Amino acid sequence: MAVEIPEQFTLSISSSVEEDYGIIYDESDDGNISSRDLYENVMYTINAAWDDLDTDQMSTLRSFLRNFRNSEILVKINTETYKCRITGFPKRSWSGGRLEKLSAVFRGKLVE
Repeated sequence: MAVEIPEQFTLSISSSVEEDYGIIYDESDDGNISSRDLYENVMYTINAAWDDLDTDQMSTLRSFLRNFRNSEILVKINTETYKCRITGFPKRSWSGGRLEKLSAVFRGKLVE
C-alpha cells in the first residue's frame, strides 16, 4: 500500500516531471541507429522540490522521506498522481534566513 506525502507539503513550482518511454538506442558500426523497448508502460521521473520550509516543517518532511525511503509513495502534482519510489537522495539547501529548501527524485507510474 502506498503512502501519501502529507498534505501540508505542497510541491514548489520548480518541481518537474520527465516522461521515460523505455526506449534505448543502439548505433551499429555502419552508423545506423536502431531502437528497442525495454518496457511497455511509460515511467515518470519526478524532480520534487519544496521551498520555504521552516525548521519544524523540514524536520517533519525529512522524517517522512527517511521513514518511507523504501516504500511506494503517492506524489501529487496538479491533477495527476504518481505511485513512486525515492530514487534520488533528498537534498537540502538554504534560501536565506531560517527558511530551507528540500528536493528529492522519485520514479514511478501515473495512477489512472
